[in-house]
Amino acid sequence: MIKINVSRHRSLSILSAIAIGLVLAIAGNASPGSAQPGTTSPPNKPATTNVVLRLDWTANGKYAPFALGIEKGFFLEQGIALKLQAGRGSLTAVQLVANKSNDFAFADTTSAIIVAGGGGAVTVVGVLQQRTPVCAISFKPLNKPTDLYGMNVGITPVGEDSVWTAFAARNNLDLAKIHMIMMDGPSLLPALVAGRLDATVGVANGEGAAAAILAGKKDNLLYFADYGANVLAHGIIVHRDLIKTQPNLIKRFMAATVKSWDYAIKHKSEAVDALLKEFPDARKDIMARQFDISIPLIHTANSVGRPTGFVVEKDVKETFDVLTKYGGLQNPPSPTDVFTNQFLPAAN
Repeated sequence: MIKINVSRHRSLSILSAIAIGLVLAIAGNASPGSAQPGTTSPPNKPATTNVVLRLDWTANGKYAPFALGIEKGFFLEQGIALKLQAGRGSLTAVQLVANKSNDFAFADTTSAIIVAGGGGAVTVVGVLQQRTPVCAISFKPLNKPTDLYGMNVGITPVGEDSVWTAFAARNNLDLAKIHMIMMDGPSLLPALVAGRLDATVGVANGEGAAAAILAGKKDNLLYFADYGANVLAHGIIVHRDLIKTQPNLIKRFMAATVKSWDYAIKHKSEAVDALLKEFPDARKDIMARQFDISIPLIHTANSVGRPTGFVVEKDVKETFDVLTKYGGLQNPPSPTDVFTNQFLPAAN
């Protein structure tokens, strides 16, 4: 086993370097990113606009509300013919918005902060996953942070380690008592299922949802957000030029998005069935559990009672604190440049 201590400042430069190459590759094969006029709508309705939503990855249950919104016609009601397009990570998805290959992305908002800090003109217009899904995943008892002592814990250097570092620091964990094993992301889940790892650091509505199904036994998820380490997670990201040139399109997109999420929460099976039509090769049982796990992530304790997607200042501040203190963010952008609630239905 390789034993390492987790560095506090290693992920952002790695993420940026990986993203540059991927953005160029994906952009070359992408559908046109700019919103395109489509068919003419009846009077009093907006003309139909073709819109691509760049996702952060391929099939995942957290996309179910968008698929259901397409199927139910919620986006067409707003004059939007929406197409979902798979991605290769949140940072790459945000970069595709920053270079105007795509108008909209559903990606991790910490990636938007990183890109904005590097000069990218991107803004988050609604956060639909406000509790971070980053957690420890294990088939062993896992009820408190110190239960990780003595375990072989797998982690990837890209993506989750700033939240892990915040979690470890804020809970005064003695990292010498945890055997951290650096691995590439795709290797973590198979190693956990096969018993080569005692636990992994991952995302609850990703590999966390799949682990128990693939292993055929109960898993335990220790959410870092419950122990003082939360960052705002997935939201809708746009270019600031789109805010200037097509604010009404963003308002209509967010109205359809909020309606889709609110409806999907009450019709989970219908939402998963709609998503399966978008990704027919995916496993329905895994996607269903991913969506189940995504629902409690919609609000934090600070935003409970607010409309879907609405962010509060305290959660934004906490997100910036984690990235600057534990993620190596050296040139943080202005929070008001990165987050806005102005395009949400309740804000109009």
